[in-house]
Amino acid sequence: MGTAHYMPPEQARGQKVDHRADVYGLGTILYTNADRRPPYEEETPQANHLGILNSEPPRPRSLVPDDSARTSSSSSSERSRKSE
Repeated sequence: MGTAHYMPPEQARGQKVDHRADVYGLGTILYTNADRRPPYEEETPQANHLGILNSEPPRPRSLVPDDSARTSSSSSSERSRKSE
């Protein structure tokens, strides 16, 4: 059957799957590595299936806070220390 977090929509519908299911699973693994959470993180496997079938996963940028201001200020403070 497979793990609910990595299940392609075809499998959640009960349809026959092929090699594309592996591509979907790999994409889910990459998403999880980038966001530190799976694209659909519901309380039950059935709720995960419904999310996979009925909605788009959240965009990674919406889940990760914008650290660009903090990064740029820390970079400038490091540069000023090096110039001393």
